[in-house]
Amino acid sequence: MAKTAASGASAERPRVTIIIPCFNAELYLAEALSSAVGQTYGNIEIVLVDDGSTDRSLEIARDFPQVRVVSQPNAGSSAARNAGLEVSEGEFALFLDADDRLAADAVQSHLDGFSERPGASMVYGGVRIIDRFGNVLEQLPWEVKSIPWRDLLCVLAPVPTQSMFRRDRLMAAGRFDPNVGLAQDFELLTRIARTSDLYCHGRLVADYRRHPAQATLRVAESLLSMLSIIDNFLLTVPDKAEAAALRKAAHAHWISFYGQYLPYEIVRRLRAREWARAAKAMGAFIRFLPRTAVAASQEFGDRLGRLAN
Repeated sequence: MAKTAASGASAERPRVTIIIPCFNAELYLAEALSSAVGQTYGNIEIVLVDDGSTDRSLEIARDFPQVRVVSQPNAGSSAARNAGLEVSEGEFALFLDADDRLAADAVQSHLDGFSERPGASMVYGGVRIIDRFGNVLEQLPWEVKSIPWRDLLCVLAPVPTQSMFRRDRLMAAGRFDPNVGLAQDFELLTRIARTSDLYCHGRLVADYRRHPAQATLRVAESLLSMLSIIDNFLLTVPDKAEAAALRKAAHAHWISFYGQYLPYEIVRRLRAREWARAAKAMGAFIRFLPRTAVAASQEFGDRLGRLAN
C-alpha cells in the first residue's frame, strides 16, 4: 500500500494548523470548532483569531480547551488569517471560516492529496452547501484534476474552508492581502498558481454555509473585485497578446456568472432600503450590458423551469 503523508511513525506525521478567523460568529462557531476538534487525524493545532467580535464568540471559543485563541482589533478576514498564520507551527495550514464546518476526515484527505501531488502548494476537495440550520442543500461536484493558472481565471475557485496549503509556500507567496476587497482568497490563489498548479483530490472535506449575513451575497462588489484582481494579475504576464485574450475570456466568464444574480441583489437591497448598495448593483448591471441581461434571463428561465418541475 502506498505510504500517505500521514502514515508511518508519529514523528513523521506532519503537523497541521487549522486557522479560524472569527468576527461575530456566535450562531455557528460551536459547530465550526467541534468539526476542527473532531478530526480523525491527530497531529493538529487549532488557532482561532477573534477579529474584534462584539458578540459571544470569545466566550464560545474559550469553552474549547484544545483551541488557542488570539484576539485583535477588527481588521478584516485577511488580517485575521495572516495573524493565525504568524503564530502557527504546522507544516500545513487549513483556513476554516467560522460559519462553515469540516468533514471529520478533512485533514487526512488533504494530506493524502499532497501525497498524490507532492509538488503542489495547495490541495482542495469537495464541499456540500448547507443552509443556516445546517441542512444540506446540494453537493458540488469537484473532479480530481490539476488547475494551471490560466484555467484558474475562468473557473469557480475553491474557498479557503475546502483547501489546505503548504505553510512555507503560502508565506513565500505573500499571504493574504488585506488591501484587496472581496475575493481576497482568489487573489492569493492567482499568486500561488503561478509557481504550482492547484490540485483537487475530489474527496468531500467541508460544508459551506449559506446565510443572510455572508459577504458572498454582495454580488456587485464581488464582480468588481474579481475583475480588478484579474486585471492586476495579468499585468505580470509578459506576452501582452496572451494577456489580452485571457482578460477577454475571464471578463466574459465572470460578468455572466455574477450578472445572473445582480437583479436579485437589486431587489433585495431595495426591499431592505439599502439605497447605496442597490444603486451600486444597478450600476454594475447597466455597465456590463448586454451580457448581464442575457445571463439574468437565462437564470430566471432556469428557476421557472425548476418550479414547473
